[in-house]
Amino acid sequence: MNQTLEAIARAIFNSWFKDDSFPDTWQILPLEDCMAAIIDYRGKTPTKTLSGIPLITAKIVKDGRINEPQEYIAPKNYDLWMRRGFPERGDVLMTTEAPLGEIAQLDGRKVALAQRLITLRGKPGVMDNTYLKFLMLSSFVQEQLHARATGTTVLGIRQSELRKVDLVIPPFFEQQKISQPLRIIEDKIGANEQESQTLASIRDTLLPKLLSGEIRVKEAEKVLEAAT
Repeated sequence: MNQTLEAIARAIFNSWFKDDSFPDTWQILPLEDCMAAIIDYRGKTPTKTLSGIPLITAKIVKDGRINEPQEYIAPKNYDLWMRRGFPERGDVLMTTEAPLGEIAQLDGRKVALAQRLITLRGKPGVMDNTYLKFLMLSSFVQEQLHARATGTTVLGIRQSELRKVDLVIPPFFEQQKISQPLRIIEDKIGANEQESQTLASIRDTLLPKLLSGEIRVKEAEKVLEAAT
């Protein structure tokens, strides 16, 4: 369901870009002119723990989403590790290599960022972050990322080259108009993910008890009904 919703959101966004021409009020600007922050954590590897603050790694940023983190850092190390800048709700993540150009948006949970990730934050009143997410996913930007990338075995892009990537910038109120239905879809995707995690937790709790005979099927059904 979430893959379908994500496809619908991208189709809605792409419908605003039916050809190569844009209204006179739209601009094409380099990425660096539109960002309030560019936070680069490449080349650094944190000390990982079995629990704590979720660590977002490049391998779990995929298809416009952040998959469930499986690695963590200790809370006591968070401020020291994130000294280059703290991520905020709505920030856009981009993988810089292995793979290049995967995009996702942070939902406000406290997370740490691993290597091979850059965080982008649009300037207030200039760049809407939801618009930015879908723009970075578009072929217009993805083709530029790959054209500016270097490497033979693994493609990667330097921050200096990323800053030069052109972005299509409508007036801010138009970006918000474009982003409004996309946010509704994003909220639905988030709700689906939360429900899926809740059901998975219930499954992991009840299944051993059912198999051992500790509880019966009717009791498990009551627990499931109460949760959903």
